Amino acid sequence: MTGPSNAHPEQRVPVILVRHGVTDWNRLGLVQGWTDIPLSDSGRAEASRLSLALASHAIGRIITSDLARARETAERVAEPHRLPVSSHPELREYHCGEWEGRPYLDIRADDRERFQSWFDDPETPIPGGESMAMAERRATPLLEAVLSEMNGEGALLVVAHGGINRLLAAHLLGMPLESARRLRQDNASISIFEPFQDGWALRLWNGTAHLEGLEEAINGVTASRVG
Repeated sequence: MTGPSNAHPEQRVPVILVRHGVTDWNRLGLVQGWTDIPLSDSGRAEASRLSLALASHAIGRIITSDLARARETAERVAEPHRLPVSSHPELREYHCGEWEGRPYLDIRADDRERFQSWFDDPETPIPGGESMAMAERRATPLLEAVLSEMNGEGALLVVAHGGINRLLAAHLLGMPLESARRLRQDNASISIFEPFQDGWALRLWNGTAHLEGLEEAINGVTASRVG
């Protein structure tokens, strides 16, 4: 008969999802997708606010999309924690194919049938781009792989994009993939998921209190939900 083990049981960590700061294309309502658009000056101000808002959180690891708008946001948030930032193409926004660079509202009006097919069916790809399901199949395995490497060392911070973060949120909460479209996520917002039983519970969704007073943080997100 063996004695009691001194090993600690596995301790799952919270997940913090952050959307990158605003870009000029966000402000203009243009679909970004994989187009590598940098943060605007307002986006950099938002990233600085994010850094202050998350400075007191216990963060163990930071991963980000490899696109500049997400990577720069992540690097600013990482500064007070003195943590490295790991970039991953799996966390890129949907590949938006023919729609990249076009106004989101114009696509809905001028390419209505194909837009509606993509919106209604997670397996239908954007013309020349990805479906929701395709993006989910590259992003969620990375999330699970990183989480499996962590054990009570602080939260996993993920800095990515509106579309991808909605897919990750649906995955964590066990929601149908098509429901993810109805989760709004503003630029530079914070969403927090805490371990609960064998899954996660949503503690905060789309938190933007840290952006108070930054006018463009509100005006720059009304049209473009993909990017």
